[in-house]
Amino acid sequence: STGRCGCPYPSCRSGSSRFLSDADLVALFQSKPLTGKSEYAVRNRAILSLLLDTGIRLGELARLTPQEVVQGQYLRVIGKGDKQRIVPFQRESGKLLADWLKLRASLGARETDPLFLLTYAGIVTLVRRLKAETGIDVFPHKVRHTAATKLVVAGVDLHSVKELLGHTQITTTEAYLSLAKEDLRDKHATGSPFAAIAAQLPQMQEKPKRRRLRHE
Repeated sequence: STGRCGCPYPSCRSGSSRFLSDADLVALFQSKPLTGKSEYAVRNRAILSLLLDTGIRLGELARLTPQEVVQGQYLRVIGKGDKQRIVPFQRESGKLLADWLKLRASLGARETDPLFLLTYAGIVTLVRRLKAETGIDVFPHKVRHTAATKLVVAGVDLHSVKELLGHTQITTTEAYLSLAKEDLRDKHATGSPFAAIAAQLPQMQEKPKRRRLRHE
C-alpha cells in the first residue's frame, strides 16, 4: 500500500503522528459515537476494537460476514489477491463483537449480510465522524499502522506480524520497525535515567576546554 505521496504507508511523513497514542485511542473509545447502549454505539465499539486488535484493512473488514467469525476467536479474512488468512482477536475485543452479534441477530439481519451492516463507505463515514468529534487525526489505515506498531513494540516477531497483516513482502513489515523505534525513543525520553539528573550537574553547564588528550 502507498500513501498519496507515493511512498509505502509506514514511511509516509506528515504533520501528524503516523500512529495513534494510547491517549488518542482512549479518547476515541470515550467519544459520543462509541459510548452508550444504542445499537450504533455497540456496533461502532466492535468495529474500532476489531480494526485495532487485528490490524486488518478496512476493505477486509467491510467484506466480512458473521460466517467469517470462527470459534469466537478468529476472523477468516480475504485479503489482496483473494488470499485467505486466519487472524486472531482477543477476549476483550471478542466481548464487544459478541455484544454486537447478539444485537445484530435481534435486528433480523441475515448471516450473509455484512458483519456490521455497513458498506465500505459507511465505515469510512464513521471514522470521519470520530475525527470530527474528537479532533484526532484518525483514518482507517492509521489504525492499521497503530496495530502493527504495537505488535512490533510488544516484541512480536516480524514474520508473525507479516502473516497477521497479510503482507506479501517482509520488507513492508520491516518498515514498522522504524515506527517502533521512534515510540521506544519517546518512551525513553520520558524516563531517561541520566536526563533525570543532568540538570543538577554543574558539569553539564560548563563549556568544555580544548585540551590535547594524553595517550595512557
